[in-house]
Amino acid sequence: MVGKRRPARSKALKRLEEREFLSPHAIALRLLEKNPDLIKGNGEHYDQVRVLDWLERNMKDVYRYTHATPNGGLRSKITAIKMVAEGQKKGYPDLSIDLARGGYHGMRIEMKHCFNRLTTEQIDWMSRLSDAGYYCFEARSPEEAIEAIKEYVSLDEWG
Repeated sequence: MVGKRRPARSKALKRLEEREFLSPHAIALRLLEKNPDLIKGNGEHYDQVRVLDWLERNMKDVYRYTHATPNGGLRSKITAIKMVAEGQKKGYPDLSIDLARGGYHGMRIEMKHCFNRLTTEQIDWMSRLSDAGYYCFEARSPEEAIEAIKEYVSLDEWG
């Protein structure tokens, strides 16, 4: 129709539409940008979010085969008991990429922030997984994890 204008969209509707196009990783990083204090005590979390955000934007084919294992974090005692009953095991690596490359079954990444060190359980898991044919990597920054992922996926697909 000529001469008719569409009604202005409300700010809330614009924000909702914008969120529909943002991944959970991008939303978390935007919230961090608005409130930098969120990183206190959550450095490893945001490092991992940055890795997943980068993968989703730059390597969608690899992102589709990547998942996180929620081993850490504060939970109620009942939730923790349920998670252990479901098979969650202490120390399992943070990120899994289930793509075979270079003779490996897949890649496992343990994210560490600043001066955090691998726990005994994490060392045991990384060793067992390496022995079982997985490429395991300890990353101390998002950039380090991203570089390791790039190197891993560039390996020959069939080993």
